Amino acid sequence: MVHYREHRAGPHTVLAVGTDCSSGKMTTMLELRRAALGRGLAPGFVATGQVGMMISGAA
Repeated sequence: MVHYREHRAGPHTVLAVGTDCSSGKMTTMLELRRAALGRGLAPGFVATGQVGMMISGAA
């Protein structure tokens, strides 16, 4: 069961950390970004490595 709360105004930060490179952190964060876009929010994705920069198009 999924419960949704009303989005509070102001910036929010979500951090994904882990020790394994194949645990899906980047995929999860990009999916959260997509969901936020779908709700009319203005999310940002901060890439911390070369692959993330390549995928997000940020340098």
